Amino acid sequence: MKTYYIHDGKLERGPFTLLELQGKITRHTPVWKLGLDTWTKASELQELRPLLMEHVTPISFQQQRSSKKNFWERIFSFKRLAR
Repeated sequence: MKTYYIHDGKLERGPFTLLELQGKITRHTPVWKLGLDTWTKASELQELRPLLMEHVTPISFQQQRSSKKNFWERIFSFKRLAR
């Protein structure tokens, strides 16, 4: 099993498994593992890239309904103004 070490700017931390790294690293986090000559940005290691995907919080149902309503209100008010 591969293990990884990370550097937070002050301390080296680890070892971590691939799964344990999730939520602990950004694309700029220095990472080292056996076989690397130097600390490397997490984004440069192919196996870490899936952990770096940006997670977007979905819009709530109420926000979605509100934005659709506002969209249609703007459309209809524009039509009224155009007459």
